[in-house]
Amino acid sequence: MKTKALILLCLCSCAATADLSSELYQRLNREDRAAIYERENEVTIAQSRRDEAKIFQARTKQRVKELDEQWDRCKERLEKQNQAGRIDGAKKLLETHEAFLDEQLKIAAAHLEWRTLEIDTAKARLELQKQRQLVKSGHARETTLESFEQRVREAEREAREGEKKELDLRAESQKKFLEWKAAENEYAKASGDWDSLVWVD
Repeated sequence: MKTKALILLCLCSCAATADLSSELYQRLNREDRAAIYERENEVTIAQSRRDEAKIFQARTKQRVKELDEQWDRCKERLEKQNQAGRIDGAKKLLETHEAFLDEQLKIAAAHLEWRTLEIDTAKARLELQKQRQLVKSGHARETTLESFEQRVREAEREAREGEKKELDLRAESQKKFLEWKAAENEYAKASGDWDSLVWVD
């Protein structure tokens, strides 16, 4: 059943591609070409935002790796200074920071997913614009627009849902951030060990 759904989705996707030749494009008036160019530009912008989302995700993963390295150095320093009793407090600080970064990784993944959906939306709008020109030029029937318009509506809905998912995760992550900062203050006040905070962002 799932395979059948995937096949239907593929067929719908293929059907929603406007066959606007370069020859016909050149015959369009300036205004119509500008309308298509604007949609193409939206695709480029969406792709650029998706690339930025990938960078954000990579940087967040790097922060997780750096935190582990910073903790190792902090623990080693405490042990060398005969302050092993402070390790448990510092460990709690580490765990709350890790929990916050875990939320950031989820946000990064959701952000990348949303930006990818934006590309799909921009491409769907571009194909719709091309199909409108085919209809306007008499190369396609007006009834063919419905499938393109439907695809745009679906893509826009999916993008909105993707954005909402990210926003919800950001709201939830605020709690983890506050817990991390509270643990940071608690550790510093209880131990007087402000120097150990050098391993914290």
